[in-house]
Amino acid sequence: MFLSLSVYFLFALSLFWFGKQSYEKSLNKRVPQDLFFMDGNVWMVLFIFAVLSGLRYRVGADYLSYAWYFERLVEWNKVDRLYVYVEPMFEWITRFIGRFLGLSVEFYFGFLAFVQIFFLYYALRHRKFLYPYIGLILILGQYYLCWMNGIRQEIVGCVFVFALVLLTDNSTIKNRLLYVGIILLCTFMHSSAYILLPFAFIPNRDYFKNRYVCIAVLILCAYIGMTDWVQTNLQFLGKYIELFGNENYVRSFDIAMNYDNALVTKYGPRRIILLLFNILIVWFSNDLKRYFKDDKFFLMCYYLFFVYACFNDLFAGASHMFLRPVGYLRPFSLICMAYLLFYLKGVRGTKAKMYFVVTLFVACSYLLVENLAVKDDVGEFSLYKFRFLEDTERSYDVHNIDVF
Repeated sequence: MFLSLSVYFLFALSLFWFGKQSYEKSLNKRVPQDLFFMDGNVWMVLFIFAVLSGLRYRVGADYLSYAWYFERLVEWNKVDRLYVYVEPMFEWITRFIGRFLGLSVEFYFGFLAFVQIFFLYYALRHRKFLYPYIGLILILGQYYLCWMNGIRQEIVGCVFVFALVLLTDNSTIKNRLLYVGIILLCTFMHSSAYILLPFAFIPNRDYFKNRYVCIAVLILCAYIGMTDWVQTNLQFLGKYIELFGNENYVRSFDIAMNYDNALVTKYGPRRIILLLFNILIVWFSNDLKRYFKDDKFFLMCYYLFFVYACFNDLFAGASHMFLRPVGYLRPFSLICMAYLLFYLKGVRGTKAKMYFVVTLFVACSYLLVENLAVKDDVGEFSLYKFRFLEDTERSYDVHNIDVF
């Protein structure tokens, strides 16, 4: 566990440092603000993220599924769709890296991680003040493990951020059509990306004004998530999953709906941290709206964060597959917390400093608690492990490969 925590903390501090350097450089008015590709600090962030993500082993619950898929596609040039269905764009990327270029699985995972982080940072290139906290929370919060798990969906989620920034910053008909085109293209990476199309037509307004009501809703969703209410009231969703998924997801839905109450989750330290994380953002939401009143993207970002926070807790007591659709909104939770930390850091006074320290602790404590919780678990997927230090010579049992 010492190796894992050391890697994670150095990883996070590196992203924080280079993000901070990039932001400070952007304050120099003599430096062109739009030269994203010529910012060496950003490239260091992208490089470090890609390398450490490529060298990892069994980090992310779907790691073995993706590794199995890559190795079988390279070795056999095909994968039986009875076991796994992968959209054409992702299959082409896998073939190109594995068969055409002949690169290893480390380069494969590194490239996929590079695509994730690139789209997120490129989307926020005009908001570089978020970079330091984005890098820090991305690694030490819940997000890195999620990114390394549902890789395809998280790639689409980062592209979604890019497309939404484009739309909110300049909401013209041309950009709306461009947004639709980007999302349609994303369906070739993950078929469920269709559900993101309606966001092109949602007005960018302040839908959640009363923070007390919002906090009450969060707590109610958390309470329902501790029961089996969702599990026993969503049988009707099966037919809709067929529209946005594939046979593997339909089969998984049928299995999920037959789980018993053992699936119901309790509120332990990790879920408490996530709830406090959300409450802190909501508590300071009115201050943030005033401070960033000229930032059109923030209002939409907060709206999507709140929807994600509610549904993430609401479905906590059901199968993980119910969380897949709202997973596209996860990056907005990360971005909202970065907004909050930047705001609190700039507010003067002892009280503000206390709020900043508490918020920073909550934002960066999830991964530590997660590592402590699973340190003795043989089948864990959270502790960082270098692939070259592990015994990876193993045969994959396709019956134990989850749908990813």
